[in-house]
Amino acid sequence: MTKETRTLLRGIPALNFRGNVEGHDLFHNPPDVVVCDGFVGNIVLKFYESVSRLIVKLATRSAPALLTSADMKEIFRVLDYSEYGGAPLLGVKGVCIICHGSSSPKSIKVAIRGAVHAAEVGLSSHIGAQMAALAGRAA
Repeated sequence: MTKETRTLLRGIPALNFRGNVEGHDLFHNPPDVVVCDGFVGNIVLKFYESVSRLIVKLATRSAPALLTSADMKEIFRVLDYSEYGGAPLLGVKGVCIICHGSSSPKSIKVAIRGAVHAAEVGLSSHIGAQMAALAGRAA
C-alpha cells in the first residue's frame, strides 16, 4: 500500500510531493505536511514542543541575557503549542481538532476558535473537494 500511495502521489502534478523525509528535513527544509502513523507523529510533536525548553536550558547555562531579548521571545512564541491550540484531524467528515493532553485554558480557547473557523469556512468539504479533484487528475 505504501508503494502504491507513493506512486499515486508522485503522479499528481498539482501536488508538491517530496517523498520520504528525514528528521533534519523538519527543521532545515520543512515540508508543509508529513504523513505518518499516530505513534511517530506524537513523538515528533513532543520533540518539537521540547525544543524551546532545551533552548532555555542551554541559554541559562551559557548566555542568560539572551533569554530576555525580543527576538528570543518571538522564537518562544512561535514554538509555543498553546499559540495554535490544536490541529485538525483529517479524514473525518466534519471538524475534529486534536489538542495536547496537557493543554492550558488558553490553548483550548485557541483550539475552539480554530474549530469554529474551520466549520464556518467548510474546511472538511473544501479538503474533500480538492482531494477528489487531485485524484481525478491522477487517474
